[in-house]
Amino acid sequence: MDQMKINSLYVAVHNRERAKEFYSKVFNCNPFLENQTFVFFDVNGFTFGLFDYKNADEAKNMGKSVTMGNNCVPNIQVDNINALYERIREIAEIVKPLMNGSSKHRVFYIKDTEGNLIEFYEEI
Repeated sequence: MDQMKINSLYVAVHNRERAKEFYSKVFNCNPFLENQTFVFFDVNGFTFGLFDYKNADEAKNMGKSVTMGNNCVPNIQVDNINALYERIREIAEIVKPLMNGSSKHRVFYIKDTEGNLIEFYEEI
Protein backbone atom coordinates (compact mmCIF):
# COMPACT_ATOMS: atom_id res chain seq x y z
CA MET A 1 0.00 0.00 0.00
CA ASP A 2 1.22 3.51 -0.79
CA GLN A 3 2.14 5.54 2.24
CA MET A 4 0.16 8.78 2.56
CA LYS A 5 0.47 11.85 4.72
CA ILE A 6 -2.01 14.71 4.95
CA ASN A 7 -0.22 18.04 5.32
CA SER A 8 -3.08 20.47 4.86
CA LEU A 9 -6.79 21.02 4.65
CA TYR A 10 -8.84 23.92 3.43
CA VAL A 11 -12.47 24.85 3.88
CA ALA A 12 -14.62 26.86 1.48
CA VAL A 13 -15.73 30.27 2.75
CA HIS A 14 -18.30 32.84 1.65
CA ASN A 15 -16.64 35.78 3.35
CA ARG A 16 -12.87 35.50 3.33
CA GLU A 17 -12.13 38.48 5.60
CA ARG A 18 -14.68 37.43 8.21
CA ALA A 19 -13.33 33.87 8.21
CA LYS A 20 -9.71 35.09 8.34
CA GLU A 21 -10.44 37.23 11.40
CA PHE A 22 -12.28 34.35 13.08
CA TYR A 23 -9.52 31.77 12.49
CA SER A 24 -6.80 34.24 13.50
CA LYS A 25 -8.53 34.38 16.89
CA VAL A 26 -9.20 30.63 17.09
CA PHE A 27 -5.63 29.65 16.19
CA ASN A 28 -4.16 32.67 18.00
CA CYS A 29 -1.91 33.49 15.02
CA ASN A 30 -1.89 35.39 11.75
CA PRO A 31 -1.91 33.73 8.33
CA PHE A 32 1.50 32.93 6.91
CA LEU A 33 0.37 33.27 3.28
CA GLU A 34 -2.52 34.95 1.49
CA ASN A 35 -3.43 35.33 -2.15
CA GLN A 36 -6.59 36.02 -4.09
CA THR A 37 -7.95 32.52 -3.48
CA PHE A 38 -6.40 31.20 -0.25
CA VAL A 39 -5.52 32.22 3.30
CA PHE A 40 -3.16 29.76 5.04
CA PHE A 41 -2.46 29.30 8.75
CA ASP A 42 0.35 27.21 10.24
CA VAL A 43 -1.21 25.23 13.08
CA ASN A 44 1.77 23.54 14.69
CA GLY A 45 3.14 22.31 11.37
CA PHE A 46 -0.22 21.60 9.73
CA THR A 47 -1.51 23.97 7.06
CA PHE A 48 -5.13 24.99 7.60
CA GLY A 49 -6.49 27.02 4.70
CA LEU A 50 -9.50 29.08 3.77
CA PHE A 51 -10.64 28.73 0.17
CA ASP A 52 -12.41 31.73 -1.36
CA TYR A 53 -13.97 29.76 -4.19
CA LYS A 54 -15.56 32.89 -5.71
CA ASN A 55 -12.08 34.21 -6.51
CA ALA A 56 -10.75 30.90 -7.82
CA ASP A 57 -10.27 29.99 -11.44
CA GLU A 58 -12.66 27.13 -10.77
CA ALA A 59 -15.44 29.51 -9.67
CA LYS A 60 -17.46 29.08 -12.87
CA ASN A 61 -18.03 25.39 -12.27
CA MET A 62 -17.23 25.03 -8.55
CA GLY A 63 -19.73 27.59 -7.35
CA LYS A 64 -22.52 25.22 -8.27
CA SER A 65 -21.06 22.30 -6.32
CA VAL A 66 -19.62 23.97 -3.20
CA THR A 67 -21.84 23.26 -0.21
CA MET A 68 -21.09 25.43 2.77
CA GLY A 69 -20.91 24.00 6.26
CA ASN A 70 -20.44 20.43 7.45
CA ASN A 71 -18.76 19.13 4.32
CA CYS A 72 -15.58 18.52 6.35
CA VAL A 73 -15.14 18.48 10.12
CA PRO A 74 -11.56 19.26 11.17
CA ASN A 75 -10.59 17.37 14.33
CA ILE A 76 -7.97 19.39 16.23
CA GLN A 77 -6.05 18.03 19.21
CA VAL A 78 -5.07 20.48 21.95
CA ASP A 79 -3.04 20.32 25.17
CA ASN A 80 -5.36 22.29 27.46
CA ILE A 81 -8.97 21.95 26.38
CA ASN A 82 -10.37 23.80 29.40
CA ALA A 83 -8.35 26.95 28.66
CA LEU A 84 -9.16 26.77 24.94
CA TYR A 85 -12.86 26.27 25.65
CA GLU A 86 -12.96 29.36 27.88
CA ARG A 87 -11.21 31.45 25.19
CA ILE A 88 -13.15 30.10 22.19
CA ARG A 89 -16.63 30.39 23.72
CA GLU A 90 -16.19 34.17 23.68
CA ILE A 91 -15.67 34.24 19.89
CA ALA A 92 -17.52 31.22 18.47
CA GLU A 93 -20.87 29.50 18.58
CA ILE A 94 -20.56 26.40 20.73
CA VAL A 95 -22.49 23.59 19.03
CA LYS A 96 -21.68 20.88 21.57
CA PRO A 97 -20.29 21.98 24.95
CA LEU A 98 -17.19 20.54 26.57
CA MET A 99 -17.80 16.95 27.59
CA ASN A 100 -16.17 13.56 27.86
CA GLY A 101 -16.35 12.11 24.36
CA SER A 102 -15.10 8.76 25.61
CA SER A 103 -13.00 7.49 28.48
CA LYS A 104 -9.95 8.79 26.58
CA HIS A 105 -11.08 12.18 25.22
CA ARG A 106 -12.64 15.49 26.27
CA VAL A 107 -14.25 17.24 23.33
CA PHE A 108 -16.30 20.22 22.18
CA TYR A 109 -17.60 21.46 18.82
CA ILE A 110 -17.90 24.98 17.45
CA LYS A 111 -19.39 26.47 14.31
CA ASP A 112 -17.23 28.91 12.36
CA THR A 113 -18.45 32.07 10.63
CA GLU A 114 -19.20 30.12 7.46
CA GLY A 115 -21.25 27.34 9.06
CA ASN A 116 -18.47 24.73 9.25
CA LEU A 117 -18.19 22.49 12.32
CA ILE A 118 -14.83 22.14 14.07
CA GLU A 119 -14.05 19.60 16.76
CA PHE A 120 -11.44 20.24 19.44
CA TYR A 121 -10.31 17.41 21.70
CA GLU A 122 -7.79 16.57 24.39
CA GLU A 123 -6.59 13.11 25.31
CA ILE A 124 -7.02 12.28 28.98
